[in-house]
Parts: sequence; C-alpha cells; structure tokens
Amino acid sequence: MTISYTSEVATSSFSCFLKLLARWRGSIYKLLWRDFAVFAGIYFFLSFLYRFAFNETQRMIFELIARYCASNNALIPVAFVLGFYVTLIMTRYWNVLGHIPWPDHMAMFVTANVQGIDDRSRMMRRTMLRYLCLAFTMTMSAISPTVQKRFPTQEHLIGAGLLTESEAKSLDAIKTPYNKFFIPLAWTTRLVGTARKERRIEDEFALKTLIDEINTFRMHLATLFVYDWITVPLVYTQVVTIAVYMFFLSCLMGRQFLSDDPDVPDMYFPLFTFLEYFFYMGWLKVAECLVNPFGEDEEDFDVNFLIDRNLQVAYIIADEVHNELPDLVRDQYWNDTQFEMPYTAEAEPFRKAPHLGSCVDIRSMKDMDFGPTEREEMAPIQEADSEEEDDETPKSPHSSFFHSPFTTGGSVLRRLMSRQESRSVGRSSVMTPAPQHREKRIGSSSSTDQQQEAIQPTDDLQFPMEDDVETHDSVNANEKSGQKPGSEAIPLQKMTSYRRHSRDPGHLLLSSASPQNLSDFGSASPPTNNTRTQSAGAPSRDLNQEQNQAAAEATGSGAKTEEKNGKSLECPDASQNRAQTTSESISPAIRDSVISSVSSPDPFSSVWVLASSQFNLASNEPQQGPQK
Repeated sequence: MTISYTSEVATSSFSCFLKLLARWRGSIYKLLWRDFAVFAGIYFFLSFLYRFAFNETQRMIFELIARYCASNNALIPVAFVLGFYVTLIMTRYWNVLGHIPWPDHMAMFVTANVQGIDDRSRMMRRTMLRYLCLAFTMTMSAISPTVQKRFPTQEHLIGAGLLTESEAKSLDAIKTPYNKFFIPLAWTTRLVGTARKERRIEDEFALKTLIDEINTFRMHLATLFVYDWITVPLVYTQVVTIAVYMFFLSCLMGRQFLSDDPDVPDMYFPLFTFLEYFFYMGWLKVAECLVNPFGEDEEDFDVNFLIDRNLQVAYIIADEVHNELPDLVRDQYWNDTQFEMPYTAEAEPFRKAPHLGSCVDIRSMKDMDFGPTEREEMAPIQEADSEEEDDETPKSPHSSFFHSPFTTGGSVLRRLMSRQESRSVGRSSVMTPAPQHREKRIGSSSSTDQQQEAIQPTDDLQFPMEDDVETHDSVNANEKSGQKPGSEAIPLQKMTSYRRHSRDPGHLLLSSASPQNLSDFGSASPPTNNTRTQSAGAPSRDLNQEQNQAAAEATGSGAKTEEKNGKSLECPDASQNRAQTTSESISPAIRDSVISSVSSPDPFSSVWVLASSQFNLASNEPQQGPQK
C-alpha cells in the first residue's frame, strides 16, 4: 500500500517537489489534519477568552502564565529528541524491507538442479516452492494485521492453495507452543534430500546449494519475526511523545499575543506557531506510521501483494520455464562486433559518448615519454668515478675500504687519499712501497725476547682481517734484554691498534702513536721514543741518529732484504726514506687534528678528523679544529 511517486520526480524541474504538495492520498495533510484542528481550536479559544471574556485581574494572571510558558518552553529539547527518534525509526524501516525474502533465488536453483520432465519431477519442483511461500504466509499472518485478516485459519490457507488437507493434519499433529512457520521449510529440505536419492539432483554440490538457499530464506523469516518481537523501547517512544505534546501545550499559552507587550504586534493568526506545530507534529506522525511497516497505514508494506506475486512467479520459473526453452538461433549481431543499438526519436537526445574515465582527457602526448630513471641519471657519475679510480688512485693498503660500496663518502675519501699519496710520491726522491705488515728483526734470530713487531709510520690507516682489538705495548729492547742505552737495539714506540671485523667496511683499524709522539708527526725526522728512557733515568738520544747508526752498521755488514721464517726483512735506509717521505707529506693542519682526536675513545673520530683534514687541505681551507 505504499504510495509511489517515483515517476513524477524522475527529472528535476522548477516545480518537481512543489507539485507533490497538492496530493492528498498519503500526504501529511491527511495524516495530521485532525490533530492540527484540535490544536488550532484550543489556541483560538484561549485567545477569545483573553480578549473578550476575562476581566483585568484575570487578564493579568493570563499574561503572567503566558510569559512564564514563553520563557521556559525552549528548555524542552524537542528537536534533539525527535530527530534521533525518527532517525532510528527510518533505519529500522529500511532494515525490515531488506529482510523480506523473495523465492526467486530458490526457484532459479530448483529449476537448474532438479532435473526431469516427468510428473514426479515437476511435482517436486512445484512443491518445494509452495512450501517456501507457505512459510512466508504463515510468518506474515503472525506479524501483519492485513495478512491475519486474510488468512485467519488453516482452512483459508487450504482454500488459497498454499496448504493441502494432509499437510494441515501434519501441522496439527505437531504440538508446540511456538509459531510453526519453520515446519514447511523442514519439509522442503526433506524433499530435496529425496530428490537427491532418486538421482534427480546430480551431485552433492547442487544439494548443498539448495539447502543453503533454504536456510537463507528461513533466516530472513526469523529476522522479520524478531523485528516484530523486539521493537523500539517503549520508554524512548514515551519520552518523545511527552516532549512533543508538552512543548505544544506550553505554546498554547506562551505564543498568545498580549495587549501590554508593545514589541509584539497583535496578530490574531499565529502563522509561525502553526508552522512549527505542523513540522514537529508531522515528524512525530511519520514515526508513528513507520514504527511497524506491516500495518494498515498507507505507507506500510503491501504484504498481500507479495504473497500473490511470489507463488505465481515461483510456479512460472520452476514449471513453465523449466519445460519450455526457446530455439537457439543466431542473434542479430552474429558477425558484427562493432555495432550500435538503435535509439528512438525521443531517446536520441540521451545518446552519449562512452565514459572512458575522468582522467583520460587531461593527458597530453608530450607527457607520454618516460623520463630517465635514477639509475640512468647516476650512470655517468659512476662511470666518471670508475675512470678516476683506474687512472689516479694508486694501490694502497687501505684501498679496499675506500672502494667498498658500503662506505659513506667513499668516492670523496678515495680522491683525497689519491691526491695525498700523489704529493708524497712527488716530494720524495726514493719511495719504497711497503707491505701492510712489516717486521724489523733486531739482533739475533735465536732470541725470541728481542723480536718485536714495529708498525711503520707510513701506514697511517690499516685495515687488517682480524676481529679482535689489540694493544701493542712495545717495550724497550734495552730494558727487556738488560742492555745499556746506546747499543744496537732500537727502542720501539708504544702503539695502539684498533681492529675491527673486515666484513664491515665501516670498521677501521687505526695505528697511531701517543699524543706526545704525534706532536712531532709533521717534522722532518720520525717521532722519537725517548719518553720511556727519560723516565728510567737514561740519557736521551735522537731517534734519527740511532737509525742512521743502525743503517750504517747494517750496510757495512751486508744487510739486505731477505725472507726468513715467513717474515720480511728490510734495510733501514729504505725504511728511513719511507718514514721521512710520509712525515714530510703530512701538513701541520692534519697533525694538529690528529693530536686533538687521537685520545678519543672512539676509533672512528680519528679517521673522520683525518678525512676532514684531507678535504680542507685539498680545498686550501685551513682546519679550525677537530670535526666529528
């Protein structure tokens, strides 16, 4: 019984909704005119008494009551309460509509899966769908007054063709205090199982599909039954009703025109008060109509129409459509894939171009080419770096670290080291390449106490393959062997080596002298080691003089580089040239930076200071201090 006006508002126009105001059936006027007449009558009656029947004292009392009502009726939150209530009712209304079951899905599955053209197969298909319509009718007769008036007893169901006499006896034989709408659905599942046993249903998947659809139909019926059982809480409905009626009861007095109020003109007809009543009370009446959509209101669902339609459509799908199939013929566009369906003359203005996407038209052809990727942009820089490495960078003990792809700033450090080493080669007349680890044999090879490892000052940075951290405290050979100062043994320096794992290129090994010895790192002669001898009370000797004396003695005795016991021996003169060359190549700025950072516990700080000093030296900017 829902009033439909969809066709009248299909196209928006100037009077699209205005012409709906003239309709009476299903309108707010038909729903509200009685209440509005009562409200307007009471209002005009009170106004008549105030104007013509009351004396001065009674008029003063009436004015006091009117002002009191006018100042306090705004405290009633009628708009807030009524708005939420109507929203709840509308949500419930659409949810109920969505749970009304339709037997069309089940009819499609039955005609596709229950095979056979004999009378028994046809009877099975029709009976399955009739049981579904019977269950729907029994449920609606329990929750809808209109359906209950149409089918009050089982005899009326038998007369309508939804139930047979034998089925009615079976229903009466089942004793239960609850609604029996689920019994026809149980008969349907039993009938589906029988069809499977008789091979009228081909496989188990088809059987499962039919049973699932029956369960879905039952779930919708149960949901409708629950909506009829659990409605909107009564207290909520009472609060909304009291708020609306009390608000307009106060308006009967508060909205009266008083004679002693000069700010308000004396109007006999309260237009805006009547409009306010029309809106709020009409809102409440809409909620009253939709709280139960299965009633007899004009906006309620026409359930009787659904009962008639469902049974007839189900029989058509399961019986007539199943038995008769049109002949297979070639369609009109059999050999044509690019075709256009015709339009009538009235529909021609609605012909539109196909929609290809909202962003298709903003593309331009010049933007269709892909730009260079990051890898392609970096390729010329990487090739230039590789060429500089091949041409300029000499092989050094620490080249493996600076050539690592994991080293931060590896390219800059490689260039700095190559420039520094190039200056060292240019300044020195003799440059003897030294391996990464050297050992100077002093004295006899049979005395293990006199064999010490000395790290040459040429290797400022070393990167060994060990994982540990060792401290080489070289003891003066004179003190350990009991010799006096001035003998052939050369005192060794106190060295500290920080070693890290070679698999991480960022881990460095720093071999450096103490801060006091590093203060002479930029001088022409190698750093002396007279600290220990002075602390022992022995006279200090210049290391350069000792090395010259040792070189003369080694040359006179025919000393030369040899390989013995897997260790390398080198003449002192070559070591002296290498030490002097490296010492001369270090600038004072680098020396000061290394002195200030060598005492730091972090081994990376020294390397960073050295690298930053190299950079400042290459850019001809003086180093102001240590940078970390």
